[in-house]
Amino acid sequence: MTKIKHHLILWTLIFLSLSSFAQNSSKFVIKDLPIGNVNMQQGCNVSDLIIFISSNIDGMTFESNLLKTDSFKQIRYPERDEYVICHSFEPFKLTINAPNYESVDLDIDGLKSRYKFKVTGALVRGTLSFNSKPQGATVEFLPDSYTYITPFTQSLASATYDARISKNGYKSIDTVAVFPIDETRDFYFELKPVFRSLKFDIQSIDSMDFKQAPVLWLDNDTIVLNGLANKNSKLESFDNELIFNTVYAGNIIPVRSDYHQIKIEAPGFNTYEVPDKVRFEKGKTTLLKARLVPFYGQLNVIDEENSEGADVFLDGKNVGKIPLEYKVRIGTYKVRIEKPGYKTQKDFYEATVLKDQSLNIPVAMNLYRQVSFIVKPVRTKVWLEGVKDSLLGHTPFKTILLKGDHTLRFEKSGGYATEKYSLKINEKSKDFDTIRYTLRNSMPLAINAESDSLDVEMRGLDSLKNMVINSKLKTPAQISVPYGKYSVVLREGILKRYRGKINFSEYDNGKIKLPCYANNSFRPLIGEYNLNNGSYELTFGQSYFFGYTGLSTGILNAQILTFQDSETLRDYKTLIPNVFLLNWDFRLGGSIMRNLDICALGRFKYTPGLKILEYNINGFADATMITGFYGVELSSRLSYINFNCKAGMQFFDGTLNVFNSLTAKYDEALAVPVNTKMPVISLGVTICGRIDRNNNMLRIWQQPPVNFPKMFNFLKKKLGKKKAE
Repeated sequence: MTKIKHHLILWTLIFLSLSSFAQNSSKFVIKDLPIGNVNMQQGCNVSDLIIFISSNIDGMTFESNLLKTDSFKQIRYPERDEYVICHSFEPFKLTINAPNYESVDLDIDGLKSRYKFKVTGALVRGTLSFNSKPQGATVEFLPDSYTYITPFTQSLASATYDARISKNGYKSIDTVAVFPIDETRDFYFELKPVFRSLKFDIQSIDSMDFKQAPVLWLDNDTIVLNGLANKNSKLESFDNELIFNTVYAGNIIPVRSDYHQIKIEAPGFNTYEVPDKVRFEKGKTTLLKARLVPFYGQLNVIDEENSEGADVFLDGKNVGKIPLEYKVRIGTYKVRIEKPGYKTQKDFYEATVLKDQSLNIPVAMNLYRQVSFIVKPVRTKVWLEGVKDSLLGHTPFKTILLKGDHTLRFEKSGGYATEKYSLKINEKSKDFDTIRYTLRNSMPLAINAESDSLDVEMRGLDSLKNMVINSKLKTPAQISVPYGKYSVVLREGILKRYRGKINFSEYDNGKIKLPCYANNSFRPLIGEYNLNNGSYELTFGQSYFFGYTGLSTGILNAQILTFQDSETLRDYKTLIPNVFLLNWDFRLGGSIMRNLDICALGRFKYTPGLKILEYNINGFADATMITGFYGVELSSRLSYINFNCKAGMQFFDGTLNVFNSLTAKYDEALAVPVNTKMPVISLGVTICGRIDRNNNMLRIWQQPPVNFPKMFNFLKKKLGKKKAE
């Protein structure tokens, strides 16, 4: 019936087209030419209207709407491709005809006696639009063997063509195609298949989807049915070439033979097998309906902490609430747990359920809250610090944070400080919280010291405690931080060279120079002169005994001064030697300028004297003496050589040991008791190292109380503003 219907449509189209088409496939193209000088044509009367037509088209004939064809002359001159028409002198309509051309009417207005035209032919074309089911069929137009593949739209010379529509696996259709004049016509064909095919309807008896694709066996050939496990799997189309044992749209498989043994296997299912061979008829589709029986196991989801009542999703499907005992097909699943305000440590649990076995999944959930970050400037990075820092996002954004104490870090390049932010999430926290924060601008700062390559440890104070500062700095260091107060430590290895505070401001001009104090400043030689009594004191090899305690001792200390016996008024020039650990200095103070220190000085010395050795230095009395000093010391902090000035009270308590040259012994009877106290002012010189400029002092403060360069910058800017005003 389909074929008869197609033929009736085509023959109707042919009939309709023939009435206007009449086998013509070309049109006349007419061009008016200047007449020029022409002679009288033989056979024409003087009173005739003469028309010259230049054309190489054979078989042209002409008709007049006023005269019969034999009533006016038509002369053909093939040697010069010209026609001459002699007509009565009056307006008329000239009709031009030729084989395979569409007739055309030419209006002659009769206003002049001579006309000249050039007539050429133009091919007349028509358009057909072809489609088929399935597409991809070959359409051949005969006898010219034009070949096209459906769907297509094609223009050809207007004519009637024999056409054949064919496709591998389908019955061919022979028909007639008529290309109309300057029109488009549509043709549609449904091809009848001649191949055998199988249409399958395969499901699980529990109506659940397949997790893995089943395999269909046709005798010894296997066909993987991907579309049953993946709905997005692309199937073959019958519009393409026919391939046997391949799954096409509609779950149809073309098969080769009449009979096939069929078996279906799927992971986690019993094998489905058709007991007898299935017969397939040519040109027909055989339906295979199969229901597969799965294997089962048990999945138990248990509350370990805070998860009771939580929803359990198995591969995205809600299967119940915790605690849950769920019979499920064997296989591997993604288990997701959801509970408002709580979150599992994992995004999902992977569960592999085995045949006839139970699998327990204990679930612990943590409290969480939603947090929105609005940090200026925008696009600030927000990091969550931990064992491994993780980037939460770029502001503004929203996220969730679990219960606990969190340290966040805000980072933004382009002149902004990196800052930390502490956030605590607990049961009292808002369900949705917003963190609003504005990063401070950072300014360049050059940190210099009296020694290079020292490690710089710097942290903010007061409102800057949350600043994140590069911990891998070495002097001279370049850094960018906001204005404010900072604690700074300079280290050389494990030794601290400086520890103090700085107040960075615009008046520092981006530069700060720090002093460098040694843990132990060794002084090879110290010499002092007492302005009051003209005594001298020398110390060899003074050093800290304990770092940063302010206590120091010399390897050898010797003081030369003169005592007067109050009874005899005799002067005794005395040498008081003090050895290691029997002479101590204690200094407590700090710097008043970067290279000038002030301290409170306490000094205590004891010597048993040379008497214990029965040794005497000629010209000097010996002493068994306790010597002390307390007062103030002003000392410089320079390289190699330093100067100091002391002012205070000095006391002596002991005995002068007088050596008897006759007996060559110290004579107790000649001993002179000493107990005196006197004010002293002394000047001293110290030989020291290039770097270790410390003055062996316990420093109460390290940075000078007045920063003179900073003060000068402040005054300079203030004066500059006043002048500008």
